[in-house]
Amino acid sequence: HIARIMIANENGIIISTNSEYCEISKYGKDEIIGQQLLNPDDFSEESLTKIWKTLKNGNNWREDTKHKAKDNSFYWVDNNIIPINDDNFLVIQLDITERKENEKQLLLSVFNAREEQKEELGNTIHKEITTTLAGLQYILKSLNDKIKALNDSEMQMLITSVRKNFEHIISNTKRLSANLTTPSISKLGLVPGLEAFSEEMQKSSDHLIELATKRGSKNNRLSKEQEMVLYMAS
Repeated sequence: HIARIMIANENGIIISTNSEYCEISKYGKDEIIGQQLLNPDDFSEESLTKIWKTLKNGNNWREDTKHKAKDNSFYWVDNNIIPINDDNFLVIQLDITERKENEKQLLLSVFNAREEQKEELGNTIHKEITTTLAGLQYILKSLNDKIKALNDSEMQMLITSVRKNFEHIISNTKRLSANLTTPSISKLGLVPGLEAFSEEMQKSSDHLIELATKRGSKNNRLSKEQEMVLYMAS
C-alpha cells in the first residue's frame, strides 16, 4: 500500500497500475494505462537509451527520479524497474518527495552558512590586513619623502620597489575581500553606505576623514560590480 506499482509490456506501455500511483501522479487509471512507462519529458534521450539497454539485458534499473503530476506539481520517487516474465516490466516506486525537500533545505542551510563564513572572512581581511597594509604604505611614503631630501638614489629605488609591492598586495587583498564580502553599499544605498564606510575607516586612521556629498536622493543603489570598482579605488 505504500508503494506505487505499475506493469508495462515489452514496448514500455503501461498495462496496469494501482491506486497509490494514481494518488501521487493525480492521474486516473484510464489516463495512465496506455501511456509510456518512461516519459520523454522526464528523461533525456541519453538517459532513456541507457535505461532501456539495461532493462533489455535483463537487469534491474533503479534511480531517484523527478516527475510532474497532472496538476503541474512535482514529486520525487525511488524508481525501481524490474524485468519479469513474458518480457513485461514491474515498476515499484516509493514516494521520496519529503526526503528530497529536506535534502534541499539542508543544502541551502550549508550554502547560507558558507556565505556567512565568507562574509566574516572578507570583513576580517579588510579590517585586519588591508588596513594594516595601508598604514605601512603610508609610513613608506613618509620615508620616501625624507629619503628624497637626502638625495640617496639607491634607497629611493628600494623604497619605491617596496611601495609598489605593497600596492600590489593591497590591491589583491581588496579584491579578495570584495569578492568574499556581501556589498554593504548596495544593501544600504550609495550615500549611507559611503558614510558607514568612512566611519569605519576613521576608526583605524589617525587622520581626519571627511565625506562631502551632494545628492537629490539617499536611496541610490549600486550593483556589486559598481561597488567593487569603488571599493578597489578607495
